[in-house]
Amino acid sequence: MVLDWDPPCELVTEVFKHGIVVYEASPGLFLDDMLRRVAICYDWSVARKKLRIVETAEEVVLHGCSLGSTTLF
Repeated sequence: MVLDWDPPCELVTEVFKHGIVVYEASPGLFLDDMLRRVAICYDWSVARKKLRIVETAEEVVLHGCSLGSTTLF
């Protein structure tokens, strides 16, 4: 995978877990980029679980969401 775009966190995790580095222009830049991407994905993963983002979105889509007398969906 070429790391010149922002892939989904799940893909980043799999690449760094199971991938093999074929070419890197600069080992320092590669490590900096890898650590930055992994940190962002880890933060997203923790927030997603803690805030129940997926479950909440699913509930809104399936059941709608009302705030007092105002219905969002």
